[in-house]
Amino acid sequence: MSHRRYHIEEAGHPVEFPPAARERIARILERYPTKQAALLPVLWVAQETWGWISREAAEEVARLLELPPAHVAGVLTFYTMYNLRPVGRNLLQICTSISCHLAGAGDLIALCRRRLG
Repeated sequence: MSHRRYHIEEAGHPVEFPPAARERIARILERYPTKQAALLPVLWVAQETWGWISREAAEEVARLLELPPAHVAGVLTFYTMYNLRPVGRNLLQICTSISCHLAGAGDLIALCRRRLG
C-alpha cells in the first residue's frame, strides 16, 4: 500500500513562474478546452521549475488557472507523482501495487533498505 502525505509544505516565500515557464504554460493552455483541463501538465511545469510543489506554488497555479486552491490541493494530494516537499537530486520510487508486489517489489524494497539505510 502506498503511503502519502496529505500536507503540502510551505516554501516560506512568494513564488512566480519565470518567463520561460509562463510561455510553456501558455502553449499548454492552447491545447486544452478549459483551464481546469490543463491542471496536470501545468503542475508538471511547476514541479520542473522548482523541483517540488510548495503551497505557494500550488496557489500560483490556482491563480493562473482560475481554480480554487482547494481543488489544486486535492489533485496534488491524490496523485503520488507530485512532490509536496523538497526532494533530493535523485529520487527513488518503487511501485507498491499488488501486481508489483507479485513481481518482487517487496524484495527490491528490502534490498534498498539494506543498502541505502
